[in-house]
Amino acid sequence: MRRAVWFLLLALTLVSYGLYFTTALAQGEIPTSPPEVTEARWIKLYNDSTDIRLQITPRKGYQGIQPLNQVSVLASDGELTFRSAGIDPYLLLPPFPFSEHTIPVCRIEITSPADTDLQLFYLTKNTPTYMGNLSVSRILKKGHNVLYLPLPEPGLTGRLRLDPGSVAGDYKIHEIEIRAVPRTEKKR
Repeated sequence: MRRAVWFLLLALTLVSYGLYFTTALAQGEIPTSPPEVTEARWIKLYNDSTDIRLQITPRKGYQGIQPLNQVSVLASDGELTFRSAGIDPYLLLPPFPFSEHTIPVCRIEITSPADTDLQLFYLTKNTPTYMGNLSVSRILKKGHNVLYLPLPEPGLTGRLRLDPGSVAGDYKIHEIEIRAVPRTEKKR
């Protein structure tokens, strides 16, 4: 009897979940916040967006990046190289405008000296302090990496803090670009 009740509850949960997505699709809205959106979908949303909020490239320059902890800037040929002297290097990205109606998606092209983790911290109007639960992280492999980091938390403010890795060595930032994507997109 208990097993039958459990299966009935499971079936009802699955049916309600299916109805939610059927309704969202029928109304022309597709959810765009995790976990409903996959990495591939974030990449597509980023590529489809023309709303560039921040662009840091060799051509545009690296003005506004502020090294803060265990990092020094090295001169290089068209790329920004940070030498990390420890296991907790971080820097601030230049400020850019946020909107309540969009989600910033950050594309970072970086070369790492070793396998490590990259972490991007953000601030909100309610929490103006960098904290681990207000961050997005990705695994970095030794060598060249291209990462997409969505920041779907509403109420973003301030500057983003980039922790390029947790090992000492040289990190080359080839490009950082942040584009805004809609919180919901209309079905085409």
